[in-house]
Amino acid sequence: MPPRALRVAPPAPIRGPITRHADPVTAVAIGPDGRLLATGDGGGGVHLADLEFGRETFTLRLDARIAALACTSGTVGALAGETLHLVHGFGGRVVGAVALGAPGVAVAASADGAWIGALALDGTVVVVRTATGREKGRARAPGATGLAFADGGGLWLAWAEGGEGRALPALTPDPQVSPTEPSPWAGDGAAALPHPSGEAEVRVDGLDVYVVAR
Repeated sequence: MPPRALRVAPPAPIRGPITRHADPVTAVAIGPDGRLLATGDGGGGVHLADLEFGRETFTLRLDARIAALACTSGTVGALAGETLHLVHGFGGRVVGAVALGAPGVAVAASADGAWIGALALDGTVVVVRTATGREKGRARAPGATGLAFADGGGLWLAWAEGGEGRALPALTPDPQVSPTEPSPWAGDGAAALPHPSGEAEVRVDGLDVYVVAR
């Protein structure tokens, strides 16, 4: 069943940076309803902000550089070293952690928010149930460089060189669902990520994160 349509409101007006990190920002993610913003840095810092009210809410520090982030409407998947951490987006606490066995390189959330998955450098793919923090399963996709859930939330894909999608049979309940290209931002330096409302974007400049109107 397709996920129900989310109400997406533009973020509250914000002057100056919404958050400032101690180390360069390495990853940014926004929840599908546009309220939860998560940013991570090279020192393992994760900052959470509530865009409905235009303020930072929580900060926490994990044990390694934040390689990638993904958000549901209320949970953040944070890759730090060889571990996928699940963080309560509005409580600021770690609610689950899954060892990948190799450094994590990519993370994604299903459209309905039920699942978060991670890809490790050695091709290990792990899918975790958001509500419980428990592993659904894992599979191998050697050579994969990214991943995404399909529109309906049922199909897990690993993206190889050149952007070609490949379903993982062990984690694929519905092979007929068409895939969507993953589009999270991760990397040092200046960057921008569109807000789901289409009326603003999140910009990163070194240590600072801004939310600006389009």
